[in-house]
Amino acid sequence: MTSIGQETKLEYEWYAWWKQALIKTGGNIGESKYTQRNIQFKCVGSTSTVWGATTLGTVKYRGKTFYARVYQKMQRLPCGA
Repeated sequence: MTSIGQETKLEYEWYAWWKQALIKTGGNIGESKYTQRNIQFKCVGSTSTVWGATTLGTVKYRGKTFYARVYQKMQRLPCGA
């Protein structure tokens, strides 16, 4: 493995739009695995809001880049932005 990278985005529904609450990136070089542990968000309000997140992973190996994207299940939580 040459390098591993991840970018996680946390978003919430605001009327008819989605607003970004958080972007966190991380990764390593020369390792065979990576676990992103720097994701944390604290709510300010208590309005019921729909939240969603996605993580884009990249792996560079032998001069090629491979991609994977994961979508977390959207959830309605008593947590406004």
